[in-house]
Amino acid sequence: MLETCMNPDVISDLVQILGTVDATFAPTRERGGNLRTNAMLARRDFREQGVQYHAGGDAARRKSAERRLSAMEDAGLVAVFRRQGRARGVRLTPVGEDTARRIAGLPDLSESLEVMAIVAKNHLEREPKLLTDLWAAEADVVGVPWGGETKAYVILEEELLPAMVAGLMVCNTTIPGHAYYAVTPAGWAALDDGFPTPAGAGAFAQAARDEYFEAFRLARVGYADAKVAALGEIGPLPLPVSVGGSPIGPHGLGV
Repeated sequence: MLETCMNPDVISDLVQILGTVDATFAPTRERGGNLRTNAMLARRDFREQGVQYHAGGDAARRKSAERRLSAMEDAGLVAVFRRQGRARGVRLTPVGEDTARRIAGLPDLSESLEVMAIVAKNHLEREPKLLTDLWAAEADVVGVPWGGETKAYVILEEELLPAMVAGLMVCNTTIPGHAYYAVTPAGWAALDDGFPTPAGAGAFAQAARDEYFEAFRLARVGYADAKVAALGEIGPLPLPVSVGGSPIGPHGLGV
């Protein structure tokens, strides 16, 4: 069933959904607009509502998109959530996510768990007392000081995104935009007991990778530009610039 529904339009849908999902969980280094707040609210709703599925265009295009969505659901690639009106929420299943990451040439969950284990072992404490026990600075993990080349930070972000989407890690940033990563209780349990990493299908395609990054960009712009639906919500509290030696205080995992 998986192979029979994998046509170019379905592949396009999968990588675009993945781009939107990753944009929801990636570090919010920017401070302009409502990106930080809206991304946090989307993360809170993700398990039960997924991300919004956009089936734009005329009636024929919308019907075609609905048929593809149904086929992807039947093939076990996505879970679909009926929202208010015609809106649909969608979340990639583990197989669907692995398939999309393979096609877009991105690290998969098994690779992400390996990197998470290294971060946990070398930089974190299971019973943290200080912020530096709970949050690992990207600069420390990759060994590249802030203020210089950023490529290593981008690679680390891509490696840890599958674990963040799975709820095994979270990320927060300081006001200057420096990212820190933490392992959740579910993540520590996964390090103890293992975590299922189903294998998807498909081969790398540059066009699909390009679509992924465009969907990621558009989702970030959408979060930044959209009004905040939750009245009075201001988003997660940034980590202090001087993290070293600070008590955890209010800077827990609620990001």
